[in-house]
Amino acid sequence: MAQDLDNIVYLAESMYEQEPKFDFRGILREWCNETQKELDFVHEAQNTEAVRANMQADKSIGVDVPRVIATNQIVPTRRVLMLEYVFPLAALALSLSTAFNYASILGLQLCVDTNTGTYALC
Repeated sequence: MAQDLDNIVYLAESMYEQEPKFDFRGILREWCNETQKELDFVHEAQNTEAVRANMQADKSIGVDVPRVIATNQIVPTRRVLMLEYVFPLAALALSLSTAFNYASILGLQLCVDTNTGTYALC
């Protein structure tokens, strides 16, 4: 991933040399810095816990944010982050009746496949 980020910055610098009015170097540097933070799962664990606390504080939102799994034996590292499993329909904050309507319209299996597939791509 680091090589990909270096490559896009190189392309932006080359483009700027050819056509100075297209100067995306600053935007890309900032994006690359933020992307590196997103890929540091210790940092991401802290963000996840902050989002979880904020979502729980506002009861009107009704979204389940998974807990970061951290014990004496399991801790987030820069490359590994374990989260609890959240049932997909609850994660989408659908009421039970809405979930049943959704399942009856699309078919229960398609509903489950669609929701679990969404999380598999994240």
